[in-house]
Amino acid sequence: MQEWTAVKQYGDRPQTPYDHAAQIRDLLGYREFSAAGGEVAAFIASRVAKTRDSRRELFDRAVLWLIENRVLLPGISTLSRLVAEVRRRSWPRSTPRWWTRRRRTCAGSWWPR
Repeated sequence: MQEWTAVKQYGDRPQTPYDHAAQIRDLLGYREFSAAGGEVAAFIASRVAKTRDSRRELFDRAVLWLIENRVLLPGISTLSRLVAEVRRRSWPRSTPRWWTRRRRTCAGSWWPR
């Protein structure tokens, strides 16, 4: 994008903002989220295994990780779904065995019958 007059093309040609975004991404050295999705999922899974962070805290940590690793931020719903899915998949591995056994034997109650 050599001139500011190119911004006038945004209304005429719908592809222009995407072309400019790609040029800016390449110029600043950022990656697409789709290329780093596995890395951020592994980061979230490691946080789930090591800490008791809430979904909100995991989301915030993922945003920081994306910024530090120069990855374009996805939409809020995309990242929140990823956090929820990774947390759901990682939860059984990060939960102590006695807790899962107790939950099965109690059948919804905190005290064994």
